[in-house]
Amino acid sequence: MRREGIQGLSNSINDDAKLVKMYCQGDLKAFESLYQKHRRAVYLRALGMVKDKEDALDVVQECFMRVSKSAVKLRQRRKFRPWLMKIVTNLCLKHLRAKSTVQLVSLSEPSGNHCERLPRQIADESPQPAEVLENSEIKQKLWQAISSLPSKQREVFASRCVEGLSCKETAEAINCSERTVKLRLARAKSAIQEQMMPYRKLRLRKKKQSRAKNS
Repeated sequence: MRREGIQGLSNSINDDAKLVKMYCQGDLKAFESLYQKHRRAVYLRALGMVKDKEDALDVVQECFMRVSKSAVKLRQRRKFRPWLMKIVTNLCLKHLRAKSTVQLVSLSEPSGNHCERLPRQIADESPQPAEVLENSEIKQKLWQAISSLPSKQREVFASRCVEGLSCKETAEAINCSERTVKLRLARAKSAIQEQMMPYRKLRLRKKKQSRAKNS
């Protein structure tokens, strides 16, 4: 990264810290400045995940409402934007869980050196997402598995497998290296696969039983 870019990022972080401090001291205009500065990024993240403009606007509103009520947490945050993006990501996952409309990329195929878009399926032996999500128990367990991920892994998983960002775009969005993105994604996929394994085995068993009856 060029020195100018590093300096610009540092100034942005410092500006956020000052605005947060001012807001915590009761300056409502400081919060308005934070909102104006970050609302577009929050909206684009929400729109990329929920795929609906009205729903994305609702997520943005709820996101900043939560931020406005978290003065103590704000004071403890050295970097405002990553924290803000984690909030909007979690709100989007909550929204998608309620609607059960999300499609996930493969959990079984490695992400590859270039983080190419993966086949949109839960796992090679599993049915397509629409079919999986028809089963309320599997749907519930899948979302439980995603929600139980550590926050950094959940953020990467949401960006790559729900929002559909590339590895590079994800790295830029959460301010880390592409190598870190790949590592967190691999760990997230592994954790979800492990939690979903009993249900995959159960489904395969039922398929075999069904085939045996029909033969």
